[in-house]
Amino acid sequence: MASSIDICNLSLAHLGEDPTISSIDPPEGSAHAEKCKRFYPIARDVALEMRNWSFAMKRVTLAEVTNDSDAWAYKYAIPADCMRPVSILSPGATDEVRNTEDFTREGDYLYTNTEGAVLVYLYKITDTTKFPPMFVNAVSWLLASYLAGAICEDKEVKTWCLEMFNRELSLSAQSVANAGQ
Repeated sequence: MASSIDICNLSLAHLGEDPTISSIDPPEGSAHAEKCKRFYPIARDVALEMRNWSFAMKRVTLAEVTNDSDAWAYKYAIPADCMRPVSILSPGATDEVRNTEDFTREGDYLYTNTEGAVLVYLYKITDTTKFPPMFVNAVSWLLASYLAGAICEDKEVKTWCLEMFNRELSLSAQSVANAGQ
């Protein structure tokens, strides 16, 4: 299981830098640790939002609130840890028959015509022990692209790191498809 320090050190190694950071919270005092502290959470969250990672999905019955819309029958509060709604299910829908319903998100609220709506959503997971290896690798490349601008100041290296990040996303999508998920 990789830690945030492991991911930061992997990113530095991608750039040919000495991967010796020992702490980013608080930063150990090195310039690299300061940059990793600043950019790691951003890279993690961007990588999370890029696809529907199964390890970062939750399902919850939504709490209905007073509806102020004429266009939708129901208004629900979105859970605080929701990064991105994925789908609305009818109550009792199974994984085999999802019955995905239409919805729209406005701020902290979700509007739909589904009574008793169940939300499947991507949540902001920060526990690196839950990150699968392909996600760790993808985040490390995205973080390397951010660090390349701050450390190397080389646009070609930054572009290469972004290409590697996109490659990792593609490989993870293939892996999920091969697993039949």
